[in-house]
Amino acid sequence: MIAGEQRPDKLAALASEQLAASRQTLAEALHGRVTRHHRFLLKQHLEMVEQLEKTVAEFEAQIEAALEPFRGVIERLVTMPGVSATVASVIVAEIGVDMQRFPTVGHLISWAGLCPGLNQSAGKVKSRTLRNGAPWLKTVLVQSAWAACRHKDGYLRAQFLRIKSRRGPKRRSSRWQLRF
Repeated sequence: MIAGEQRPDKLAALASEQLAASRQTLAEALHGRVTRHHRFLLKQHLEMVEQLEKTVAEFEAQIEAALEPFRGVIERLVTMPGVSATVASVIVAEIGVDMQRFPTVGHLISWAGLCPGLNQSAGKVKSRTLRNGAPWLKTVLVQSAWAACRHKDGYLRAQFLRIKSRRGPKRRSSRWQLRF
């Protein structure tokens, strides 16, 4: 299109086989008027996307180089259900590999901001919001927990389903979080 091709059938033939739309539907969608100005804008957008992809690749190379000393730890973390290479990298980057600074699992959960606060007066619960903690770590651990509970035939899924039947799927519980 940027080079000047305007025939919809020829442009539709360039589409990927994985595209959900049929060639005929795509050809019908490509009918229209593309001016020189539109081609210029499309070219600029494509160049910007290519530049962003190059920048992302450079960042990924830097991250891989920085994580090289921790490759063994990352490989062990990836064996856990719900933990991908990205999640393992974030865990190592945010927490580190020395767990001696956290006396118990509860201290780590509290530091990460995943331990719900309990604001109550006279037996009435007023608030159970999560505390502020490590925002990157908190997000990744929550996503990892959701992925782990979808892992078939696993202990974590069984625990999730047991608690879900009683409390609902998105309820927070310090007891549930401490079991991880």
